[in-house]
Amino acid sequence: MHGKLMEDLPPLTKKDMRNIRKDFDKTFYARFSPDDPELDEESMKLLKKSYMTSMIYARRMAKKKFTPKKYRHGGYWDNQEIGKWMD
Repeated sequence: MHGKLMEDLPPLTKKDMRNIRKDFDKTFYARFSPDDPELDEESMKLLKKSYMTSMIYARRMAKKKFTPKKYRHGGYWDNQEIGKWMD
């Protein structure tokens, strides 16, 4: 189910990933300390992976929701008639 959900979302650019990584570093390490005695190494690793996956999913959902229809794949600008008119 998760794979099908992600297929319907737009891909991320290198800039998107760079921004996600910056946000991840700011928010994750402000909330969870690597020296936290309650979290062992395996738990910290799983928590990081889960948090990053959630951030990527949220960014892709936002991209889908806030991209104007004319810029979406299969949208206004992909119409052949419009392309002929623009030439």
